[in-house]
Amino acid sequence: MQPYSLGQLSLLCAELLNQLYGEVIGEVGLYLLRRGNRTLKDIHSSTNLKLADVKNALAVMVQNNLVKFEGTTVPQYSAIPENIYRLLRYPKYMWNMKKRLGESTAEELIIEAIVANGQISASNAIFLAAKKLKDLEEEAKAKNPSAQLASLKDKFKNLAALGYILRCPRVTEEAHDTGNPETSQMVPIFETEWREDVPEVDWNLIAKQLNHARLGDHSDSNILWRVNFDSFDNDMRHSILVNAVAKRTGDPRAALLYNELLKLWTARTHPDSYKSAEDSSNFMIKEGDAGCGQYLINYSKVFESLACATLDSIVLEKFGSRALRIFRMTRFRHFTEQDPMQESSMIPPKEAKLVTYKLLERNFLQIKELKKGTGNSSGPVKSFILFQVDLQQVARTVLETTYKGILNVLVRKDHVINVNRLLLEKNVRMEAILNSMEQSQVMEEDLEEFKNFLTPSEKISLQKYHEMMERLILGAAQVDQSILILETFLKFSFVEAPKPKEKGRK
Repeated sequence: MQPYSLGQLSLLCAELLNQLYGEVIGEVGLYLLRRGNRTLKDIHSSTNLKLADVKNALAVMVQNNLVKFEGTTVPQYSAIPENIYRLLRYPKYMWNMKKRLGESTAEELIIEAIVANGQISASNAIFLAAKKLKDLEEEAKAKNPSAQLASLKDKFKNLAALGYILRCPRVTEEAHDTGNPETSQMVPIFETEWREDVPEVDWNLIAKQLNHARLGDHSDSNILWRVNFDSFDNDMRHSILVNAVAKRTGDPRAALLYNELLKLWTARTHPDSYKSAEDSSNFMIKEGDAGCGQYLINYSKVFESLACATLDSIVLEKFGSRALRIFRMTRFRHFTEQDPMQESSMIPPKEAKLVTYKLLERNFLQIKELKKGTGNSSGPVKSFILFQVDLQQVARTVLETTYKGILNVLVRKDHVINVNRLLLEKNVRMEAILNSMEQSQVMEEDLEEFKNFLTPSEKISLQKYHEMMERLILGAAQVDQSILILETFLKFSFVEAPKPKEKGRK
């Protein structure tokens, strides 16, 4: 296999697959991330894995919406890096959903069942959620099974109505044979009509099967549902915007009002739609005077401002306040020469040059050379070097760094867990024995004596382990927020940057 280079996002996705799904799926995923669209035969011959293992790995990744396939005769498989990376955001998705819908165990269990299976029928999702609710003692005492199932059906419909889950297109009966008997496969053709209706669920069947491991055959077994990651990402974006409004205005009521505007805007438009307009605050604009005017969300401008604030904080942390001054001034002026830059930034020339070339080396500044022609074609040509900040290019550079940071966090967490594996296993055994002793109503003196099962040095090591893991998790969460801001900015930034005016021309 030729050594194709991988970006930081692909390396991060390969590490995620390896940690969450095992080495076989990790190796198949790494090959697809490295080589793009490939057939089953190519994957099998290049990875040196068993054909059965490759098929199982592809089936698992397709089932979990991590790999897609296309083609009319021979299917070609390709990885979906965005969906692989989104596996990291699952805790945030659950937190934002609870924040929007309230503290409800039912929705969380339904989403958990769908995420665990990738694609699943409504009856199966409700069945798995009902089983877990039944296992919870408080829920089992508070609700009878019929009311429990009825509530879960309503919750499932609500999740579908809000767009958190999507109905998968059904496979039609038509298919194409590859014509190769050794690798005979069928390329399915999916229906083109998009449907969102939730099918009827057989309550009696689910109630009867609650004591069994599986639901068995049911009427909607061929109608599958999956999680809509885009809807969860929109919730995260809205949370970032509301927090930004609250921070800028200092008024919680303004944040609540902006949150309601975002809900109305999401209900009436699609987040990918955008209407360009000029405004000063960037968070909201008013258009027209009829009926007291209409208020619009300037999505592109808002996330451009947030991306600039994110890049400013990164420049400040990496290069210092004087570098931030040069970076901001160059961004506001669009194009500037070095001498005016030094004069305007009020930084000594020698230090200003050093800071400028540091920013240029790390790709936070870009240069553009303009040549001024003369009447004599054989004479010397004078050129001007202008500095500029290409926000899109800088954002892509910073994204690569942030992906690498998340990858380092994953590798570090795995290392810390492996180093402390014996201590963690010992602590788990101790807690299990303590729980059994408490249920057996053992005397308090015996419990206190057993709690000293860990030595003082082991307790200190365990505390350091938990502190390290907490720092890594919090750091990854903060970096992920920057990733979402920069990704959204790049998604909506399609306005051309201003062009410099060449000297000597009117």
